[in-house]
Amino acid sequence: MKIKIEGVAMSGTPDESDFSGLEEGEAQQAVDIVQAVVAWYTEQIAAERRCPMRTGSRSTAC
Repeated sequence: MKIKIEGVAMSGTPDESDFSGLEEGEAQQAVDIVQAVVAWYTEQIAAERRCPMRTGSRSTAC
């Protein structure tokens, strides 16, 4: 799957999406992908916070 987003202007704040340069189906696909990435990072951060910190390095597994 490849999404071409050339020429898409960024909106004024990070909370606003601006996919105006994309067609309707492509815009929804872009929103879905961004939401999936945010969900993945949220889960990674939550898992890291549940684990005890190792001295000198970040823990990737408990």
